[in-house]
Amino acid sequence: MTILDRENLFSIDQTLVASFGATYIAATDRIDLLGGGYTLSDGNIANVGGVQFGVGQELYFYGLMTADFTSAGAATLRVRLLSDTDETGGMDAGSTEHFDSGLIAVADATDETLLFVHRLSPSQTFLRYLGAAFVIGTADSTGGTIRMGIKTSVDQIPLYDDSHTHQAYS
Repeated sequence: MTILDRENLFSIDQTLVASFGATYIAATDRIDLLGGGYTLSDGNIANVGGVQFGVGQELYFYGLMTADFTSAGAATLRVRLLSDTDETGGMDAGSTEHFDSGLIAVADATDETLLFVHRLSPSQTFLRYLGAAFVIGTADSTGGTIRMGIKTSVDQIPLYDDSHTHQAYS
């Protein structure tokens, strides 16, 4: 599903229940960087074959747990920011990867934990459809939900303050 969303969210409370080895489970939504003339910047579109967005401003991709990530075993979670030319498919191993969270253990993915904040490079080029995907590793996951999105400031990211657990942004 292609979205044009003021909040620039890929998922809100998306379930993380999945079998181990299920690769690249796409977030519920993606952002069409060119749909209806829309971009995340002030209409700045550059690069033939790709899109630069956020030109002149900082953008941050984040992942926030909205319920505990659980597993009967020792499941791990990995989140990726991807772009693709395919509106209906993509967001898989064939997509262009822009960020990889690395392995996140069950113990590190509890409710209200900000898993990562990643600053996107201002010169980074994306394909038309921007989305996120997650991969469950090591064991089946039995619970957990996540919110993933893009913000123009770390101050706009829910729970981004010193009173909550979070990883430093990269």
